[in-house]
Amino acid sequence: MNTNHKSVRRLLGIVCQALLIIFILGFLFWQAAGNPEFYKMLGRDKRWGFLFLAVVCNLSSVMITFLRWRWLVRVLDIPFSYREMLRISSIGYLFNLAPAGIVSGDLIKIFLLARRYQGVNERITASVLIDRVIGLYVMFLVSCTAIFVTGFYNRPETIARVSTQIVLTLTIIASVCILLAMLPGVSGSTIRNSLKRIPYCGHFLAKMLEAFNVYRSHLLTLLVSMIVTFPVHILQSWCIWSVARGFFDNVTAAGAIDHIVMHTIANLTSMIPLAVGPYEAVLNNLYPLYLGDAAIGIGLVTALGYRLCCIVVAGIGIGFYLTNRREVAAVRDDLEKPDVE
Repeated sequence: MNTNHKSVRRLLGIVCQALLIIFILGFLFWQAAGNPEFYKMLGRDKRWGFLFLAVVCNLSSVMITFLRWRWLVRVLDIPFSYREMLRISSIGYLFNLAPAGIVSGDLIKIFLLARRYQGVNERITASVLIDRVIGLYVMFLVSCTAIFVTGFYNRPETIARVSTQIVLTLTIIASVCILLAMLPGVSGSTIRNSLKRIPYCGHFLAKMLEAFNVYRSHLLTLLVSMIVTFPVHILQSWCIWSVARGFFDNVTAAGAIDHIVMHTIANLTSMIPLAVGPYEAVLNNLYPLYLGDAAIGIGLVTALGYRLCCIVVAGIGIGFYLTNRREVAAVRDDLEKPDVE
């Protein structure tokens, strides 16, 4: 394919992706507009201090994840400066916010860093995979802790019982898998080949085991990375709480710790950022548990505000993307090659 055709295709792709993002945000606004709470929120004075706090909480949580990945990379003897961390992580975060059909931000991070340091692709991939696993596993732990501390597990509502069972089950399964991965002999090729035969998730589990093997001699780094991840999910939950306090007067009955329960449960239903439906729907159904039927619609508007906070923070990545668009374009070309899975 010649250069002109490739440029036209990329331009059309960017236009389609932009239209898709606009459509998703428009759909969220349309859903929110169908609830009386949306118009109440527009008509009342906003608490701008809480809304500013929401952006600060979100930005702080994102920066901690950037630092966590840097630690996981540097422990593998890969030089990774703070400037490179901010540049590559911000671009990756920007792409992760994009809807389905756009190259994953994790792949962008892997290839951007691999272009700077040749011959360490496997280690870089391992760092991204382990980074994801730590974030997800700690989210399980935070959610379980908040569920028991607040007594959410005792609520009689169906959504409370089902979500509690799901979170507890996934936490137990994840804990068992991590403990098994630490046992001697589990990391052998025989085990990895056996895992690959498991339908749907076998290859992913095998890759995760390989990634864990890279960090077997760096367990302290894994432990520290887990510890610093707890504030990540707490800050994101406080972001939701701050958005709700900024928009509405009647959410004080649901405190900051209750928002940890609601945010983590809703987030575990939708791991793809800006996915339409699951996160918003679950959060919208959880608010009435605390605030009564009058709170129907508050969760949807609050989720929309949270998405907008994420977009504001992603503005950092836009600047890096514009100044590194040639390098990002080259990475996307590499990802589009047939031999890249």
